[in-house]
Formats: sequence, C-alpha cells, structure tokens
Amino acid sequence: MKIGPSIINESLHRLKSHLWENDLSQKYSDGEPPLRSELFNAEQMEQHGKTLAGLHILGPEVDPDQQLLSRLAENEVILLEVHDLVSEAVKGHRQITPAGEWLLDNFT
Repeated sequence: MKIGPSIINESLHRLKSHLWENDLSQKYSDGEPPLRSELFNAEQMEQHGKTLAGLHILGPEVDPDQQLLSRLAENEVILLEVHDLVSEAVKGHRQITPAGEWLLDNFT
C-alpha cells in the first residue's frame, strides 16, 4: 500500500478531530504550552536536585557497586573486541572510520 499525501492529510484530520472532540490538548497541557512554563535558574535547579535525591530510596536487595563493576567488565570486553577488530582492519590496509582511529590512538 502506497501512502500518499491524501492518506496523510486524512489521518491528520482525524487526529485533529479526535483531539478537539475530547479536548485532549487542554487536558494534558492545562491550557499552557509545555515549553512556556518557567525554567529553573541554577540555584533552583540545585535545590530541586537535592529534593529529588532526598526522596530517592534504594532497595535493600540492590548492590550498586556490583552492578557497576559487572557493567564495567562487560564494557571492557566489548572495547577489547572492537580494538582487535579495528587493529586487524588497519593491518589489512582497510579504511577505518575517524572513531576507529580515535579508539586506536587513545586505547591504553
């Protein structure tokens, strides 16, 4: 099925009608566009961060250090594999991306 401008226009028209019929635009935005609300300044953002941090509760069964260490070990394995692949590509005189060059230059 080929989707042309008429199908797109019809879909947009139905969506617009649905929004107006159910007044969803007002229900979810409280009548104010979402990006028009006041933004936090640096001090307000800091206070908000402290408030959120104070509300955060870790579950007793979670060991964040172990999760971090296992994730780092997984990342190490992947980085070693990619380094080997990029090194082989260079040895085979194949072209590599700038990101691959960066990896080789900065891999220690």
